[in-house]
Amino acid sequence: MKTKTLLVLAGLATTQCMFNSCGEDNTNLQNENYKSTQSLPKTALSFTNGTYFTDPQAVNAGFEFIRSKFAQNPGYVLNQQDLNTFYEKAQIATDERLPLDQVNNIINKTVSLMQVPFAQAVQQLNISSAAKSLAITINNGSIIHLEANAAYNNLPANEKSMIKNINDYKYNAEQGNYLITGIPTGKQPLWITGGMIGMVGGGIIGFAVAGPVGALVGAGIGVVGGIITGAILGAK
Repeated sequence: MKTKTLLVLAGLATTQCMFNSCGEDNTNLQNENYKSTQSLPKTALSFTNGTYFTDPQAVNAGFEFIRSKFAQNPGYVLNQQDLNTFYEKAQIATDERLPLDQVNNIINKTVSLMQVPFAQAVQQLNISSAAKSLAITINNGSIIHLEANAAYNNLPANEKSMIKNINDYKYNAEQGNYLITGIPTGKQPLWITGGMIGMVGGGIIGFAVAGPVGALVGAGIGVVGGIITGAILGAK
């Protein structure tokens, strides 16, 4: 109950200024800055290929950058420069980067979804029942040798990529492979829990914007929403 109350308060306190662009000039600047990132080199890591969360090294660099911003100041407003820096540190492929307004929408959705159980949240995803069932199973514990799982192998390619991303993320979290700064021993940080919820929120927003491929990219970027939400709550 206490955690849910904090989530509600965090959502109410931060949503208005954090999750909305502020004026036409700012929107134009965001779009220009977003376009400028398209010339950066493409990396081998990819949400759509299901390879991004296999190695936590790049993930850690981006995670810690964003987490530290909000740990220092829970009221901090994410801006385009922060997002560009995150993308560079996290080695996210240039064609899998979302502009600030879409990221803000994912963050907002993540805050909302963190107030309901994961199994309930995942029902909102536009994926098959089999994929939803696998996501719920993974939330309770990663699936070892996922590629040998019959239900996984029967999924369409885009759903396989999404489930692989979720499973890799959960596995690395379980193994303690993600940086955890300032968290009491034995306590799972909210940004890890938030990352799982963020993938759901990102999948919902991404699908609405660009269909199945957008859902994959949105789910990957949704982890940012989980980091920010967890950092805000962890700082309280």
